[in-house]
Amino acid sequence: RGENRCSGMPLFHHLSIALTSAAVLFSIVNLRFGTAVLYHLSDEEDNQHFSAMRSAPSPHGSKAIQSRTNRGIPRREAGAINLQYDNLEPIPRPPLRSIVQGWNITSDPSWLLQFSITGFPKCGTSTLMHHLQSHPEIHIFKDERCELGFNQHVRLTEHLYDKIPASSKEQRFIRGIKCPVDLENTKLSMRNYRKVFPKTDFIVGIRHPVLWFESFYNFRVHNEFDMPPAENLIGKCRKGSWNVCTFRSNFHIFLSNLGKTDMTTKEERSYIDADLHNSLDPIATDRRVFLYEVSQLSDPDPSRAEALRRDLQHFLHLKEPIEPFIWFKPGRNHTDNTDLDKLNSKTIDICEARYEELRAVLMQRAVQVSQWSRQYFLHADDVVVSSKEYLANTILKSWENDPCIERQKAVRTG
Repeated sequence: RGENRCSGMPLFHHLSIALTSAAVLFSIVNLRFGTAVLYHLSDEEDNQHFSAMRSAPSPHGSKAIQSRTNRGIPRREAGAINLQYDNLEPIPRPPLRSIVQGWNITSDPSWLLQFSITGFPKCGTSTLMHHLQSHPEIHIFKDERCELGFNQHVRLTEHLYDKIPASSKEQRFIRGIKCPVDLENTKLSMRNYRKVFPKTDFIVGIRHPVLWFESFYNFRVHNEFDMPPAENLIGKCRKGSWNVCTFRSNFHIFLSNLGKTDMTTKEERSYIDADLHNSLDPIATDRRVFLYEVSQLSDPDPSRAEALRRDLQHFLHLKEPIEPFIWFKPGRNHTDNTDLDKLNSKTIDICEARYEELRAVLMQRAVQVSQWSRQYFLHADDVVVSSKEYLANTILKSWENDPCIERQKAVRTG
């Protein structure tokens, strides 16, 4: 990996390629059992694929949400975090060679990562990542870091150490990463979190499955992926689906794999289709989870919006408040109107009659996730939410209704 360690040793180079290829193959195989996705192509990797990103207004239409462009890790001003973490950077910090030796991690690196935005794609994770970059007490990479899903935890550890400035007694920071597919990958990502970063807290966003699927599919189209017909994407993801499939809307399966609920009782398991029980792979940890629904990032109610930012501030043990969210849209920026028109012609309106079967499957998932979350997950230890009653009884309760009904009402009323 490093030039010094690999100089004159081409065998190590070939071994690195072989190990990485094996990890990728392992993820591909695991897709057949619903424990991993076929490719790592989510919000930011689409951006890397085309080397272009753009800002855009919030799809929720909130006046409080404005656009901004991509930027790197900003310069920090002096700040100190609330010292409630037990895995903060030691001062002075140990040398990297005491943590990493060749291909092995030889001592505890957990102080290098306090939080991770682990799910789900098209649920505001890019907005959260880019917004938190501007906070004076946080360092977070400007792109996705999904090395744990490919057994590249040594590389991630080195980058967290080398590419993010060290804290001092006067300036102590927390570090974060984003990889919105990690939560779905129990065979690699989640086990590597438990092994390497067991104290890292998770931030997870969810979205109504019908709206999630439509957004995800159209996002792929706008980034010029050759997408199959949407109605053919029912079930688990297959080659050529570019990770868009109804199986991934089983948010409750992936959340339950965090081990925060029992998931051994007949009652709780009834919220998951019997043929998907083999996707249950709980990995119990003491880590905390902050759960939000994407609409909360652009809540037009000032008091609830402020409560969300305050609750996230407390979750991250920050002293400085979090500013109102600014919506960030990843993906390719099309400047040619002709090209844009061609792409728009390939997007879907999931409320059309041809997608009734697809929507029926997604609605079944929506009801399952909604009821399981309200019955179990929101009340679990180590799970933190904002405006709990509103989230449960208004937002998640509304998931039991087909959003196309409201969309069609809005069209009729102009």
